Amino acid sequence: KDYKNTIVKDLKNLKIKLPSKNIKIMDIGTGRQSIALSQIYKMAKVDHFDISSLHVSALNKYIKKNKLRKNISSIKADVVNTKKIKKNYYDLIYIQGIIQHFSNPRIGLKKLLNSVKPGGYAWLYFYKSGSYASFIKSLLRDFFHQSSFSKNIDLEFLKKKVKKFKKTLNYSEYYKFDTFIDALFVPYAYYFDPKTILRAFDN
Repeated sequence: KDYKNTIVKDLKNLKIKLPSKNIKIMDIGTGRQSIALSQIYKMAKVDHFDISSLHVSALNKYIKKNKLRKNISSIKADVVNTKKIKKNYYDLIYIQGIIQHFSNPRIGLKKLLNSVKPGGYAWLYFYKSGSYASFIKSLLRDFFHQSSFSKNIDLEFLKKKVKKFKKTLNYSEYYKFDTFIDALFVPYAYYFDPKTILRAFDN
């Protein structure tokens, strides 16, 4: 419900209006947005991509259980390197805080924009650099990935601890904790200032 409300608000703010039938949408990430998008646009086909086999597997189970194969497809793919993304194909790509996790944001962004058909829309959300939160996350990432601490940690033990800890959190705390974990453990996490993004679009 929260994802659905957020997407509706985002598209309304930018005055994005799509036809009611035969539209194609791309989503990248956990897959929760794909479910929300398929509920907002009931006659749409949503293509979901993610680098995580865990996310793709979970979404495919949900698709099968709820008989949504006509509405949603979920494919494991590295968007930067895959050849599975069609050019001039999508009416809407809705990318929420994903581009900063691409191995090469420039190539990934170009591929995303090429996939939008003429008259279509690209809704892209970037994590902004310069904030206190992004500074702390970068500091912790550097510590975790470059120190001897990361070489000695038992990841399976850590996963169990995290899973147990999450059960004690309310919704707001859970979301914040998940965001922190996401920032810390993903292979890539870039932060961009607005001028850099605008220059990238110009180029």
